[in-house]
Amino acid sequence: MPLKSKKRVKQLPLETPKAAELVPASPNKGFNLLELPLELITCKSWRYLFFPLLWERLEPCLTHSKNVGTWYKVYGESLIRKSSLVCENPEIASHVRSMSVILSRYSTDTVLPACVRAIEALPNIHTLQIIRTHDKMATVLNNHFEGHIFPQVRTITLPGHAHNILRSCPEVRRIISNTRMNSTTLVSVIAKVCKKVEEVEGFRGPESVMKRLAKAVPNLRSIKFDYPIPSSDLQHFYSLKKLSRITFCSKHATEEHAMADNECLARINLAKNIVRKAEGRRNVTVEYYDDNRSQGLTPCPGWSRAFNVDI
Repeated sequence: MPLKSKKRVKQLPLETPKAAELVPASPNKGFNLLELPLELITCKSWRYLFFPLLWERLEPCLTHSKNVGTWYKVYGESLIRKSSLVCENPEIASHVRSMSVILSRYSTDTVLPACVRAIEALPNIHTLQIIRTHDKMATVLNNHFEGHIFPQVRTITLPGHAHNILRSCPEVRRIISNTRMNSTTLVSVIAKVCKKVEEVEGFRGPESVMKRLAKAVPNLRSIKFDYPIPSSDLQHFYSLKKLSRITFCSKHATEEHAMADNECLARINLAKNIVRKAEGRRNVTVEYYDDNRSQGLTPCPGWSRAFNVDI
């Protein structure tokens, strides 16, 4: 597939899997390419099929570098290179649906503008994932993202201290907080800018934050808590008429113990009453997963139980 950029771009090999079987096992044994069937040599249709899939995800956060000591430089330079790639190749940019980045304080005057340019160059992106940012970057992120709008983004994953990036996504429908911290900054942005949010996940905070969140998302359809939210916090979502799915975690490693816990049962019943007002399919889910997995310890098996809510 021809590209207008001067840079060399990865393309799929010309051989189909069938043609690859005809390549001799011994490197000393030659073979005649002209003897292969024509359809195995010219695979334009294969490139047409797989080229969009190859560029569906733009991930500057992935690298093969083994130099762990300079990870911030590796990710920063990767973001700069891939930003230039999509900015100079509109055809590639049109295929990107998801972008995942890690932002550090490395060369922010170069890296962050490159990140902004990359997002603006992706007309069909719907998912933006900010895997990690430094917790002291709120001001510098605001300086570089302020005034830029990404109306095509519908799903965003980010830490709470990257809330200034959320300001640039007014059309977002799904917001996932990926750090277990107070989500008050994200709630403030949602209340002011993001009026169409339908799904939130990973939000935390005291009862006052949950109360503000419930007020800020009148169109909420689904919410997922990664902790055993107290009933006193959960009750603030009772006024949401479209909320049909509630998921929260249990502190119990076994389903049997969870179902014998009066506090957990009360939380389940409250959640059922909240979603009962919504139209369509309604359910409440309780789940458990062991954090020891991330610490290198032997984790307990997780479990999940869904409760269908009848009228």
